[in-house]
Amino acid sequence: MKGLIEESKTLFGEYGRLYSLDICSPCCVSREDEQLLLGHDRYQVPLPAIYAYNDTAKSGYTLETMGELKYFAPRILELVAQNAEVHHSRELYLQRFHLAPREGWSPSELDFFERYALALFAEQLGSAKSPIRTLVMLHDLPVDVSALFPPMFKQHPKQLVLFFADLYLYKVNWRKHKLINAFARKELSNVVIEFLLKEDTLRRVSETLEHLVWVQAIELSAREEEQFEILYTVLGGLRNN
Repeated sequence: MKGLIEESKTLFGEYGRLYSLDICSPCCVSREDEQLLLGHDRYQVPLPAIYAYNDTAKSGYTLETMGELKYFAPRILELVAQNAEVHHSRELYLQRFHLAPREGWSPSELDFFERYALALFAEQLGSAKSPIRTLVMLHDLPVDVSALFPPMFKQHPKQLVLFFADLYLYKVNWRKHKLINAFARKELSNVVIEFLLKEDTLRRVSETLEHLVWVQAIELSAREEEQFEILYTVLGGLRNN
Protein backbone atom coordinates (compact mmCIF):
# COMPACT_ATOMS: atom_id res chain seq x y z
CA MET A 1 0.00 0.00 0.00
CA LYS A 2 2.90 2.37 0.65
CA GLY A 3 3.81 2.41 -3.02
CA LEU A 4 0.25 3.27 -3.99
CA ILE A 5 0.11 6.09 -1.47
CA GLU A 6 3.32 7.59 -2.85
CA GLU A 7 1.87 7.27 -6.34
CA SER A 8 -1.26 9.13 -5.21
CA LYS A 9 0.87 12.07 -4.07
CA THR A 10 2.28 12.38 -7.56
CA LEU A 11 -1.06 11.77 -9.25
CA PHE A 12 -2.97 14.36 -7.23
CA GLY A 13 -0.02 16.64 -6.48
CA GLU A 14 -0.95 19.18 -9.13
CA TYR A 15 -3.92 20.42 -7.12
CA GLY A 16 -2.71 23.52 -5.31
CA ARG A 17 -3.36 25.04 -1.92
CA LEU A 18 -6.97 25.67 -0.87
CA TYR A 19 -8.38 28.85 0.62
CA SER A 20 -11.90 27.64 1.47
CA LEU A 21 -13.56 24.28 2.15
CA ASP A 22 -16.89 22.53 1.65
CA ILE A 23 -17.54 22.18 5.38
CA CYS A 24 -19.91 23.27 8.12
CA SER A 25 -17.83 25.54 10.36
CA PRO A 26 -17.64 26.05 13.26
CA CYS A 27 -20.57 23.71 13.98
CA CYS A 28 -18.98 20.50 12.61
CA VAL A 29 -15.39 21.58 12.02
CA SER A 30 -13.68 23.81 14.58
CA ARG A 31 -11.77 26.89 13.48
CA GLU A 32 -8.61 25.17 14.67
CA ASP A 33 -9.21 22.09 12.50
CA GLU A 34 -10.18 24.31 9.58
CA GLN A 35 -6.83 26.09 9.84
CA LEU A 36 -5.02 22.76 10.00
CA LEU A 37 -6.82 21.61 6.86
CA LEU A 38 -6.04 24.82 4.99
CA GLY A 39 -2.59 25.65 6.30
CA HIS A 40 -0.92 22.36 7.17
CA ASP A 41 1.13 20.19 4.84
CA ARG A 42 -1.60 18.31 2.98
CA TYR A 43 0.20 14.99 3.44
CA GLN A 44 0.54 15.46 7.19
CA VAL A 45 -2.86 16.81 8.18
CA PRO A 46 -3.57 15.39 11.66
CA LEU A 47 -6.09 12.57 11.91
CA PRO A 48 -8.60 14.54 14.07
CA ALA A 49 -8.80 17.25 11.42
CA ILE A 50 -9.38 14.67 8.65
CA TYR A 51 -12.03 12.99 10.83
CA ALA A 52 -13.81 16.32 11.26
CA TYR A 53 -13.55 17.00 7.51
CA ASN A 54 -15.08 13.60 6.73
CA ASP A 55 -17.80 13.89 9.35
CA THR A 56 -18.99 17.41 8.54
CA ALA A 57 -22.15 18.25 6.64
CA LYS A 58 -21.22 18.54 2.98
CA SER A 59 -22.92 19.65 -0.22
CA GLY A 60 -21.08 17.40 -2.66
CA TYR A 61 -18.82 18.16 -5.59
CA THR A 62 -19.13 19.41 -9.12
CA LEU A 63 -16.57 19.16 -11.90
CA GLU A 64 -15.46 22.63 -10.87
CA THR A 65 -15.08 21.91 -7.14
CA MET A 66 -13.55 18.40 -7.22
CA GLY A 67 -10.09 19.89 -6.80
CA GLU A 68 -10.74 20.09 -3.06
CA LEU A 69 -11.31 16.33 -2.80
CA LYS A 70 -8.30 15.58 -4.99
CA TYR A 71 -6.18 17.85 -2.80
CA PHE A 72 -6.95 15.76 0.30
CA ALA A 73 -7.24 12.38 -1.48
CA PRO A 74 -3.68 11.14 -0.76
CA ARG A 75 -3.98 11.84 2.98
CA ILE A 76 -7.44 10.28 3.28
CA LEU A 77 -6.41 7.20 1.30
CA GLU A 78 -3.24 6.85 3.36
CA LEU A 79 -5.11 6.97 6.67
CA VAL A 80 -7.67 4.45 5.42
CA ALA A 81 -4.87 2.11 4.35
CA GLN A 82 -3.42 2.45 7.85
CA ASN A 83 -6.78 1.43 9.37
CA ALA A 84 -7.09 4.81 11.04
CA GLU A 85 -10.60 5.82 12.07
CA VAL A 86 -11.50 8.68 9.73
CA HIS A 87 -15.24 8.42 10.43
CA HIS A 88 -17.47 6.85 13.04
CA SER A 89 -18.19 3.85 10.77
CA ARG A 90 -15.72 2.09 8.48
CA GLU A 91 -18.30 1.94 5.71
CA LEU A 92 -18.25 5.76 5.55
CA TYR A 93 -14.49 6.33 5.47
CA LEU A 94 -14.53 7.16 1.74
CA GLN A 95 -17.99 8.68 1.46
CA ARG A 96 -16.69 11.98 0.06
CA PHE A 97 -15.56 10.13 -3.07
CA HIS A 98 -19.13 9.00 -3.69
CA LEU A 99 -20.19 12.65 -3.85
CA ALA A 100 -17.92 13.37 -6.82
CA PRO A 101 -19.09 12.84 -10.44
CA ARG A 102 -17.32 9.94 -12.12
CA GLU A 103 -16.57 12.03 -15.20
CA GLY A 104 -14.45 14.30 -13.03
CA TRP A 105 -11.77 11.61 -12.66
CA SER A 106 -9.12 11.20 -15.33
CA PRO A 107 -8.36 7.74 -16.82
CA SER A 108 -5.13 7.56 -14.81
CA GLU A 109 -7.00 8.43 -11.62
CA LEU A 110 -9.65 5.79 -12.31
CA ASP A 111 -6.92 3.23 -12.95
CA PHE A 112 -5.29 4.18 -9.65
CA PHE A 113 -8.54 3.73 -7.72
CA GLU A 114 -9.01 0.25 -9.19
CA ARG A 115 -5.53 -0.81 -8.06
CA TYR A 116 -5.92 0.84 -4.65
CA ALA A 117 -9.28 -0.89 -4.06
CA LEU A 118 -7.90 -4.26 -5.12
CA ALA A 119 -4.84 -3.95 -2.87
CA LEU A 120 -6.85 -2.81 0.14
CA PHE A 121 -9.49 -5.52 -0.30
CA ALA A 122 -6.78 -8.18 -0.62
CA GLU A 123 -5.09 -6.90 2.53
CA GLN A 124 -8.32 -6.87 4.52
CA LEU A 125 -9.38 -10.27 3.22
CA GLY A 126 -6.00 -11.78 3.97
CA SER A 127 -5.97 -10.43 7.51
CA ALA A 128 -9.41 -11.91 8.22
CA LYS A 129 -10.85 -8.52 9.18
CA SER A 130 -14.38 -7.51 8.21
CA PRO A 131 -14.29 -7.62 4.40
CA ILE A 132 -18.01 -6.91 3.98
CA ARG A 133 -17.58 -3.54 5.72
CA THR A 134 -14.51 -2.87 3.57
CA LEU A 135 -16.51 -3.77 0.46
CA VAL A 136 -19.23 -1.27 1.36
CA MET A 137 -16.54 1.35 1.95
CA LEU A 138 -14.80 0.70 -1.37
CA HIS A 139 -18.10 1.05 -3.22
CA ASP A 140 -17.78 4.80 -2.62
CA LEU A 141 -14.77 4.85 -4.95
CA PRO A 142 -15.34 4.97 -8.74
CA VAL A 143 -14.66 1.22 -9.12
CA ASP A 144 -16.55 -1.96 -10.00
CA VAL A 145 -16.49 -3.87 -6.71
CA SER A 146 -17.34 -7.18 -8.39
CA ALA A 147 -13.92 -6.98 -10.10
CA LEU A 148 -12.30 -7.32 -6.67
CA PHE A 149 -13.36 -10.95 -6.25
CA PRO A 150 -11.79 -12.92 -9.14
CA PRO A 151 -8.11 -12.19 -8.27
CA MET A 152 -8.75 -13.40 -4.71
CA PHE A 153 -9.38 -16.98 -5.85
CA LYS A 154 -5.60 -17.26 -6.27
CA GLN A 155 -4.34 -14.75 -3.71
CA HIS A 156 -6.47 -15.71 -0.70
CA PRO A 157 -8.62 -18.76 -1.58
CA LYS A 158 -9.46 -19.84 1.97
CA GLN A 159 -10.33 -16.32 3.12
CA LEU A 160 -12.38 -15.77 -0.02
CA VAL A 161 -14.40 -18.94 0.51
CA LEU A 162 -15.05 -17.92 4.12
CA PHE A 163 -16.06 -14.46 2.90
CA PHE A 164 -18.50 -15.99 0.41
CA ALA A 165 -19.83 -18.27 3.15
CA ASP A 166 -20.52 -15.18 5.22
CA LEU A 167 -22.27 -13.54 2.28
CA TYR A 168 -24.34 -16.52 1.13
CA LEU A 169 -25.35 -17.60 4.63
CA TYR A 170 -25.55 -14.46 6.76
CA LYS A 171 -25.01 -11.14 4.97
CA VAL A 172 -27.68 -11.28 2.25
CA ASN A 173 -31.41 -10.95 2.79
CA TRP A 174 -32.44 -13.09 -0.15
CA ARG A 175 -36.14 -12.33 0.23
CA LYS A 176 -35.55 -8.57 0.00
CA HIS A 177 -32.61 -8.94 -2.42
CA LYS A 178 -30.28 -6.76 -0.36
CA LEU A 179 -27.09 -6.89 1.69
CA ILE A 180 -27.58 -6.87 5.45
CA ASN A 181 -25.62 -3.72 6.17
CA ALA A 182 -27.15 -0.39 7.06
CA PHE A 183 -24.74 1.52 4.80
CA ALA A 184 -24.94 -0.71 1.71
CA ARG A 185 -26.71 1.10 -1.11
CA LYS A 186 -29.14 -0.72 -3.37
CA GLU A 187 -26.69 -0.47 -6.28
CA LEU A 188 -24.06 -2.38 -4.30
CA SER A 189 -26.58 -5.02 -3.23
CA ASN A 190 -27.58 -5.56 -6.85
CA VAL A 191 -23.97 -5.85 -8.06
CA VAL A 192 -22.91 -8.29 -5.32
CA ILE A 193 -26.01 -10.49 -5.47
CA GLU A 194 -25.85 -10.67 -9.27
CA PHE A 195 -22.23 -11.82 -8.97
CA LEU A 196 -23.07 -14.38 -6.27
CA LEU A 197 -25.76 -15.98 -8.42
CA LYS A 198 -23.75 -16.27 -11.62
CA GLU A 199 -23.14 -19.88 -12.67
CA ASP A 200 -19.44 -19.15 -13.10
CA THR A 201 -19.22 -17.80 -9.55
CA LEU A 202 -21.06 -20.79 -8.09
CA ARG A 203 -18.76 -23.14 -10.00
CA ARG A 204 -15.52 -21.37 -9.03
CA VAL A 205 -16.41 -21.13 -5.35
CA SER A 206 -17.39 -24.82 -5.32
CA GLU A 207 -14.20 -25.87 -7.09
CA THR A 208 -12.04 -23.71 -4.83
CA LEU A 209 -13.69 -25.17 -1.74
CA GLU A 210 -13.20 -28.72 -3.04
CA HIS A 211 -9.54 -28.04 -3.81
CA LEU A 212 -8.88 -26.60 -0.36
CA VAL A 213 -10.53 -29.49 1.44
CA TRP A 214 -9.80 -32.54 -0.72
CA VAL A 215 -6.55 -31.66 -2.50
CA GLN A 216 -4.70 -29.34 -0.15
CA ALA A 217 -6.40 -30.73 2.97
CA ILE A 218 -5.98 -27.39 4.74
CA GLU A 219 -6.49 -27.17 8.47
CA LEU A 220 -9.86 -25.76 9.47
CA SER A 221 -11.31 -24.84 12.82
CA ALA A 222 -14.57 -26.50 13.83
CA ARG A 223 -16.41 -23.29 12.96
CA GLU A 224 -14.74 -23.01 9.55
CA GLU A 225 -15.41 -26.65 8.76
CA GLU A 226 -19.08 -26.14 9.58
CA GLN A 227 -19.23 -23.05 7.34
CA PHE A 228 -17.56 -24.94 4.48
CA GLU A 229 -20.05 -27.81 4.76
CA ILE A 230 -23.11 -25.57 4.86
CA LEU A 231 -21.80 -23.40 2.01
CA TYR A 232 -21.08 -26.45 -0.14
CA THR A 233 -24.67 -27.63 0.34
CA VAL A 234 -26.05 -24.19 -0.49
CA LEU A 235 -23.92 -23.89 -3.61
CA GLY A 236 -25.07 -27.30 -4.81
CA GLY A 237 -28.69 -26.29 -4.38
CA LEU A 238 -28.22 -23.00 -6.24
CA ARG A 239 -26.39 -24.73 -9.12
CA ASN A 240 -29.19 -27.26 -9.50
CA ASN A 241 -31.95 -24.63 -9.62
